Amino acid sequence: MGKRMKRRMQSALKRLEVLEQMTVLYNEDVLRRSSPAHNVSGLERLVGVSPAIRRIKKLIRQIRDTDSPILIVGPTGVGKELVAECIHRASHRRGRPFIALSVANLPATLFESELFGAVRGAYSGAERDRPGLAMAAEGGTLFIDDIEDLSPENQAKILRFIETHEVRPLGSTTRKIVDVRIITASNRNLKRLIEKGWFRRDLYYRIKGVSFYIPPLRKRPEDIPLLVLYFFNLYQKRYGKKLRGFHPQTWRKLMAYPWPGNVRELRNEMERLVILSRDGASVKPSALSPEIRRSRKRALPPSGIRLKDYMAITEREYLKAILEYTGGNVSRSARLLGISRVSLNQKIRRYRLQSSLNRFRQEANNDET
Repeated sequence: MGKRMKRRMQSALKRLEVLEQMTVLYNEDVLRRSSPAHNVSGLERLVGVSPAIRRIKKLIRQIRDTDSPILIVGPTGVGKELVAECIHRASHRRGRPFIALSVANLPATLFESELFGAVRGAYSGAERDRPGLAMAAEGGTLFIDDIEDLSPENQAKILRFIETHEVRPLGSTTRKIVDVRIITASNRNLKRLIEKGWFRRDLYYRIKGVSFYIPPLRKRPEDIPLLVLYFFNLYQKRYGKKLRGFHPQTWRKLMAYPWPGNVRELRNEMERLVILSRDGASVKPSALSPEIRRSRKRALPPSGIRLKDYMAITEREYLKAILEYTGGNVSRSARLLGISRVSLNQKIRRYRLQSSLNRFRQEANNDET
């Protein structure tokens, strides 16, 4: 390896160490503000700097004070329930329940009683009245995941419920109107299911008042370092450990792996690493799961640009994420970044972030009002 290449590698690793230190500070603040003691909007839990995550945050701000039905689409493991909960916590319903129901593992025959409840004697074993999840979500948000797995009969029932908000427990003749916001999610293309006759067209148009798409993690590699360190710090706190971070080759493996299980797989891997690593040690490549160690995909910037340019883009996007997180508070952003206010202002000018800074301040003022 030539001297020039060595210098570039050393520079890249140094920047990576700085990014790690910055991200640790950022995530520690996220964890603190996300605790029950703090009344946060929930957007802090959407960790990432990719355009996709930014679009989702912007859309949540736009629709949070409405009751329009919402459809969240994305592959398994990307965090659809988290986005639904963030929508709830950012809305005027945040003081009321957030109730989640997954259709995937629920037998079709139990869906109606699970959602609407049942009265005593409605079926064998029903020894007392049991309210359903729709009633439990009164005043709040009802999240129905894997809606594509609903049977045709239950699709008709959920359509009627969305249109009328009317609940009639199984075996009862009494009906009640419930005040809930309905968010649904799917990991499949519902339009294709409609074409095949497997999903009702009228139900699709009823649930997609506003739709969110969450791309797989391999499509937003710039989010991987933040997510890695967010969960790494989370589980260190949970298990009372303090590790020294990641070996450079470990970082390369984590960035090169395509993460087919998306954020869920990444989170589980971070928990596993923290549990199995010796306190005070750094995480070496040998500690990674076999499939991650064996991954031979090269970690390249999405556009194949030069290292210098890629690092500048990464720094710019990270600065924007911090400024957005603090609502345009330069002093607080500088503390999180571990730099002086003067240095941060210089970077704001260098990366032409003044218009973004003004927008973040305006959004923060709107949040407070």
